[in-house]
Amino acid sequence: RDGIGGSDVAAILGVSKWVGPTKVYYDKLGVLPDEDNAAMEWGRRLEAAVRQKFADEHPEFHVTQGPGLVAHPQRSWQLATIDGLAAESEDGTPVAVVEVKTGRAGAADWGDELTDEIPLPYLCQVTWYLDVYGLPGGFLAVLLDGRDYREYVIEYDAALAAKLRAHCH
Repeated sequence: RDGIGGSDVAAILGVSKWVGPTKVYYDKLGVLPDEDNAAMEWGRRLEAAVRQKFADEHPEFHVTQGPGLVAHPQRSWQLATIDGLAAESEDGTPVAVVEVKTGRAGAADWGDELTDEIPLPYLCQVTWYLDVYGLPGGFLAVLLDGRDYREYVIEYDAALAAKLRAHCH
């Protein structure tokens, strides 16, 4: 609760359809109880399977689970809890983050018409993570409706990252 994580960014900016800035504020104060629902539970349960699908699709990478909570080296308030890292070899330096999402086509985050466009909340989240890790790019690995696997490539955008940091700071 002592910083801003990637999941908080879209809410703080007011672009999340699920959470707003007031809820993030009260959550950081510890006023609100932790929330959980079936969609969140199944997202956690399916995370490893979707990350493994990404690894299967990309044998050029060694994909590992994220290391847990990480803070930016100079901005301790800028936090990241990523779902995975991709390296070019098993003992290599990570070259990309891998963020996993599950959901339903037609749900608030993906909309009624599926397109190749990355939902803004997820673009903000992955950009935040890239900024924390200092990596040039990342992947969004998505499983919709339990059977529709999709991948999105997100390149680091320094201007967007600076705007996110300024707003969230």
